[in-house]
This record gives sequence, C-alpha cells and structure tokens, in this order.
Amino acid sequence: MKKCTYCGRENTDEAPECPQCGTSLDPEPPSQEVSQPTPEQRTRTVREKRILYGAIWCTGGVLVTLITYISAVERGGGTYVVAWGAILFGVFQLIRGLTNTGDEPTVEDVAYDALEYATKLETQGRFQEALAIYQKIVQNSPGSGAARDAQKSIENLTARID
Repeated sequence: MKKCTYCGRENTDEAPECPQCGTSLDPEPPSQEVSQPTPEQRTRTVREKRILYGAIWCTGGVLVTLITYISAVERGGGTYVVAWGAILFGVFQLIRGLTNTGDEPTVEDVAYDALEYATKLETQGRFQEALAIYQKIVQNSPGSGAARDAQKSIENLTARID
C-alpha cells in the first residue's frame, strides 16, 4: 500500500496518483530537481533586461525625433519633437545595465525568491524541505511580507502533515 504524502490516504500499490487529492504517488526522478537561481544568474537577468529596455527606449526616442523632424522639413519648416526624456532614460538604463549598478537584491527580494522555491518543493511533495525553507524565511526576514506568507504556509503545511 502507498500512503499519499499530501492527504495521508492509503492507496493500492498500482495507483499512479491519489484518487482523493490527485497527488502523484510515484517518486519523482532526480532529473526533475527544482533548482533555485543563483545570485549571479538573477543579476545577469536583471542586467540583460536593463540593457534591452534601455536600447528600446533610446531607439524609440530617436525614432520619434527623426520622424517628426522629417515631417516638419517636408512641410517646409515647422515644429518637431525631440524626445529627450525617452532618449535619456534609455541611455541611463543602458549604462546601469552595462555597469551592473543597482542590481543587488534586497532582503525582501531574496525572501520572496526563497518562498517561490519552497512552494515548488511543496507542490512536489517535499514537505520537510519546504518547511525548513519557510522557517528560515521567517527567521531571516521578520516583519516582511514574505515572512508573513511563509508563516501562513508553515501553518497550512503543518496542519496537512499532522
């Protein structure tokens, strides 16, 4: 007999999943291991986004400026728009992305990343590992939104395990 790790119901050995709650009764292969992004991977992603968004804003500002200038010249003169705000914002974002400044995650960011990871573990039925991470979140970032969410998850998880 297989016991469901989620609801505790006893099931036959042949059952692929629990008929009561739908949790898989087969252990997951190690190849489906959940991996938490490293700080380097997270920083690289933020950096790449800043570079991309900066290029888009800067290019957009230059295009608006060129289009309105060409339109004004073709009409024999007149006014045109110089999109300084978009151009400068784009250049600023590009520089931030290239120099990697302002990419340090806050304690709250790290706590929410850990909360997401623990939730993935919980959905895989790895309750003890998830519980340990939830407790670490509460301990390391007291008073934060992530700590309140982790505390609720601890209460729900311990009620299900017992």
